[in-house]
Amino acid sequence: MKLMFTTDFEGEIDALRVVLEPSTPAIVFARQPDARLRDAAFLRTLVGDYDLGTMVATIALQGEGLVLTLPGQRHELEPGRGLVFSMHGLSGYSVRFVADAAGKVTGLRVRQPEGVFEAVRKP
Repeated sequence: MKLMFTTDFEGEIDALRVVLEPSTPAIVFARQPDARLRDAAFLRTLVGDYDLGTMVATIALQGEGLVLTLPGQRHELEPGRGLVFSMHGLSGYSVRFVADAAGKVTGLRVRQPEGVFEAVRKP
């Protein structure tokens, strides 16, 4: 039996591939997002406006998920692990929410190929 862990671009394990017999294809067990990132009550704690340089980034609840809106842009966010969401259809783009010691969300970090951009939550 052969086992192989695969990782995402952030170095996190995202799947386990298992070959039980040489004549059969590998079975892939994909790591599932954290359950709370699909919980509407928890997602509501992330909703709000965030100052991102000269722009305002808006996080809104749409259906069962979150949407990031920037001037001229709209991105559906896909749950990951911890407080990280990836932008649907954009490889290498993600949003990580930042929380204080009490667990209150105080900002977010937008990661893209050009760099990491920090935003502060508006009161």
